[in-house]
Order: sequence, then C-alpha cells, then structure tokens
Amino acid sequence: RVIGAESLARWHHPTRGLLGPSVFVPAIETLGLIDELTFCVLRQAVRQLKLWQEQGHTLKLSVNVSMDNLNRLELPELFEKILQEHDIAPSAITLEVTETQLSHDYVLSLDILTRLRIKGFGLSIDDFGTGFSTMEHLMQTPFTELKIDRAFVHGASNNSSAQAILEHSVQLGRQ
Repeated sequence: RVIGAESLARWHHPTRGLLGPSVFVPAIETLGLIDELTFCVLRQAVRQLKLWQEQGHTLKLSVNVSMDNLNRLELPELFEKILQEHDIAPSAITLEVTETQLSHDYVLSLDILTRLRIKGFGLSIDDFGTGFSTMEHLMQTPFTELKIDRAFVHGASNNSSAQAILEHSVQLGRQ
C-alpha cells in the first residue's frame, strides 16, 4: 500500500526535454531564487496532498529543501502559513535536506530545523552516507528519518561493504 510520495521538481525544457534538478537548481541558488522555487514546489505539493486527502487517501508527502532556504529565521512560519492556507497538518509533510549540505551555517540551520520539528514537520536527511555529517550533527539535529543513498541500497546484495554500510545505517537510524 502506498503510504507517501515525494514531490520532485522537473523542468520541461523546450529543446532538451525533461531536466532534473541537478541541471537547474544550482543556477537558481546562484541567482538567489531558491526560496521562490521552494515555496512554489511546496504550494503545489500541498494542493495535491489536499486533493488526495479529499479523495480519502492518508499520505505523507516529502519536499526537498535547499540549505540555502535555511538561512531565513522566519522559514518555519512561512512554511506553516502555506500549509494553513490548505488546511494541511505539518505532520503530513517531511522536509528533506541533503546530507552533503549540512556543513553550511550549522548553528542557524539547527535553529530553523528545530523550530520546524517543534511545529510538527518531519525532517529527513536525504542521500545519507554520501555527505560529511558528524555523529555530533546527527545527535543534535532533530531528524525523523534517514534516506540512505541508493549506492548502498542497490549495491548491498552484491557488495559486502555496501551491505555493511546499509545494515549499520539502518541500525543507527533505528537507535
């Protein structure tokens, strides 16, 4: 049974076709437009989630957040307002932060992530195992889930090192 979905941004380029975020998000971040993109994606995701709820589906929805978003102290209130506009509980939304980005302004990010958790949002470390998180960061940051990078999941059946990393990551997540 389906219990959740992830909202993914894609760009329908007129000549290059469907492009993934690795192609356009860095440029958007460089131009200082990542907040606008994130708010747009969150609004669309929340509207879709509301439609699913009205159809009787109980789902959780994940939305990616750039570390560049985590420099605005008012971000938790802005996200909460978007959800309130559509009568969606924060507990229905999990915000995903890529592990490789956790080393930015950690104190400010920790403040914002903690307030998002207090408001009821789920928090996920995306691509876990590929970044530079310290055990101290994992202990201090109020994440509700770890999304283990696909390199460790897909390779686990044929690679004993990948299997060991996967097993230990799952154990760490449970604890």
